[in-house]
Parts: sequence; C-alpha cells; structure tokens
Amino acid sequence: MSDRRSDFPRYVGSVDDWEPVIRGWVFDESDPTRQCAISIFVDDFEVAQTTADVPRSDVKQSGLTSLNCGFVFDVSGFLSDIHVIRIVDTDSEIEIFAGDVRAPGSPLVPMMHQGRIGASSIRGQIGDEHRLERRVRESRSLAIISTYRPAGSPTTSIENLVESFTTESVPVVLVDTSPIEPSSSIGSDLLYWRSNYGWDFASWFAAIETLNHLLPDVDRLYLVNDSCAGPFHGLSQLLDRGWGLGTDVWSITDSWQVAFHLQSYFLAFGRRAIESGVLRDFIDAYRYPLLKKHIIAFGEIALTRHFLTRGFSASAVFSYNSLVSKFHDDFEKRLEVIMTDPVVVSARRWNPNYLPPDARSLLKRLSTIRSGKALNPSHEFWEELVDSGSPFLKRELLVDDPAGVADALGIGRFLARINDVDSVSALADDLRNRQVRRWIPIDPIESSEVRAENV
Repeated sequence: MSDRRSDFPRYVGSVDDWEPVIRGWVFDESDPTRQCAISIFVDDFEVAQTTADVPRSDVKQSGLTSLNCGFVFDVSGFLSDIHVIRIVDTDSEIEIFAGDVRAPGSPLVPMMHQGRIGASSIRGQIGDEHRLERRVRESRSLAIISTYRPAGSPTTSIENLVESFTTESVPVVLVDTSPIEPSSSIGSDLLYWRSNYGWDFASWFAAIETLNHLLPDVDRLYLVNDSCAGPFHGLSQLLDRGWGLGTDVWSITDSWQVAFHLQSYFLAFGRRAIESGVLRDFIDAYRYPLLKKHIIAFGEIALTRHFLTRGFSASAVFSYNSLVSKFHDDFEKRLEVIMTDPVVVSARRWNPNYLPPDARSLLKRLSTIRSGKALNPSHEFWEELVDSGSPFLKRELLVDDPAGVADALGIGRFLARINDVDSVSALADDLRNRQVRRWIPIDPIESSEVRAENV
C-alpha cells in the first residue's frame, strides 16, 4: 500500500448543537487520558469555562475513546441576534471549534475536522489509478462504495457487491474505513483506506475530491454503501429500471420520514446532475456531522432537497407510494397465511387471544399507514421490496430489526428460496463475525438442499 498518511490534528470531537444549548464532545488524541478544560466565547467575550467530562455513550460505541468527553452549556442568555461562538482549549489557548450562529441546529465545521475529511483523510491506497482512468473513460461510469468491516470480518460480502458492478462494466472505487489495514483491493479497481470518520458521506466525498478530474468523463455515478445483504441475482435489472426512470438522480427507495428524500444506501447520478456542478456545490458546503441523526438530516435529506430546489428530478425505483399500495393489496392474503399456520392455529386453541408477532407487526403497520405517518420503507416494507425485485435486504433487519417488523423465520424462508448460493453464503459468514442480536435461520448448505427439492 502506498504511503499517503496524514498527521491528524490534535483534537477529535464535534459540536452537535450550537444554540440555545451548546452540546458536543472533544478529547485530545495525543493525550486521551486528559479531559479538556474548555472556554466558551460569544463575540470574543468569554462567557464560561467548563470541562469536557460528560458521559457520551455514542462516542464510546464508536471506538474513538473510552473517556467521558462531552460538554453542555446554555448560551441562550448571551444570544440576541447573530453571534460568533468559539470554543477554546483553556490550557493551550488553541481554538477547537468556531461557528457563526445563523441557522439554528446547523452543524458547523470545527477547525479540527480538516485532517479527517476530503483527500487528506486517506491513509493509503491499493490499485492502479491509470487503469481506473482508462476504464472510466471507456465505460463513462463509476461506482464509489463505502465499506466498514469489524476486525476479523471476511471480505466475501463486499467482494460480491464489487463484482456485481464489475459484471455491469462499471469501474469501482472502494473506500474502506475498517480498523485493519487491507492487504488487497478486495476486487475493486482502486481502494482507498481512510480514517473511520464521518460515515458514508465523508468516504464518498473524499473519493470524489481525490478523483475530481475524472468527473467530466462520467455519465453515470453511483454512491453506495455496504449496509445491505446482496445484491441477489446481480444488478442488471435494478440498473435497467433505475435509468429507465429518466430522472437526474435516483435511488432504490425513497422516504417521507421528516421530509421527502432518496435513501442514500444506493444513489445514482446521471450526466446532467454531474456536469452541472450541483453535486460539487453540495460537497463544498457539507459540514461533516458525526451523529447519525445529523447525517440523515444534513446529508441524506439535504442532498435530495439540494437537487430538487435547483430544478433537477429525483425518484426511486421502488417508490414509497408503490410499496404502500402493494402492502394494501397483499395485506389480507399475508394475514391469512400467518393465522392459518398450523402452529399458530394450535396455539390459539390453547389461547384464543394469542396473536403471533408477525401478525401484530402487520396490523401495526396498517394502522400507522392509515394514520398518515411515514414508515422507513427499507425496513418496514422489506417483503414488498424483495417481492418487487429489489436485489438488496438491509443487514440491520438481520442484526437487530430496530423497527420490530422482520419475522426471523420469514427472512430465513426468503433466503432459502432465492437461487443465489454465493450471496447467502457470504451473508452467513458476515453475520457470524458481527454482534448479531437475533437469530436468523441462515444455512447456505441447507438452503441449497431446499432449493433442489423445490426444482
């Protein structure tokens, strides 16, 4: 791997909210046992001194530090209109964060971020840049895939995703934030190894900044992450359907949660969207928040709005409306299948009020839909998605099912039915190396035998 390491800044942290309460976290990477004493300035007047010692479970879970490193301070009494807020290390008198408070809730860029974003965050690379450039100019396409694998995880799952793009003659750049330095390109044309900072948007934008000179030669750009199992049966049908929409930007699914947006686990940009410079403008203005809720708000949701408000079209292959319609059409049949299952029938003889979890989930979704509240389609409508031809299944459904909608046996039956032994095997290997909170009956060998019996 070539040496492209950067000397990262001393401070690691983020400001989550600027007003009326400043809330964030920070610690000194060169001395992680030291809890930073910080001074807060409003318009160059020092208004407080405090210590970053508040527990932050999210920071601990990220693996950055095990310290209590959060800070909270109410500045509402010092604000009346527009103010510049600065947070300074009291001991070193070095400015850590600075923000011009104009848009409440906006995540502003702390100074210390600069070494962890963009091209400077790339720690090394594997692959032939010249070969990649030739392939991009020949195919007029490029896929940038963001991946993170826990230490010791196999590469089979991400290899299958890379191979699916390669089969469609799409060159692949893999941006890997895994803790262990990769020893190969994992099948991609070019692999960047970068610090695990900023989630998918930071990885995609680091690659785009590095390969900006190639964008004039790209008619189809894909930004993808590795959060899904699959693609089952490859990408050919999905890409045909996506480009058949005729829109400037498309995704697999869209969502109405918070506001209409394309879900960012698979995004595709056409020539008009690329050459206009609108994507580049978004990247230049992006503020690199760290919390997932802020990345959804200022990354995923804001990106769709950024294109729509500038006159570009955006749509999903499997739109939310179409998935809701399919849910309604299939509801009665699915409920009947659940309730006539011999085990359920037997249980109800003993307890007439017994209602299995998948039936309760089905009824709950119907009630939510009829109330007008939006659901997360990649979770709540996973069955409608795979039945409609989506080649992906969100891995989060298998790991812990946060929405409580995925019947474990139902997913096992789906995986047993599909004729893609390699993808199921890769998924099983991947799950064995993760902290999976629920049991899913996945056995590639057994699934193969089941398929043989069904032929």
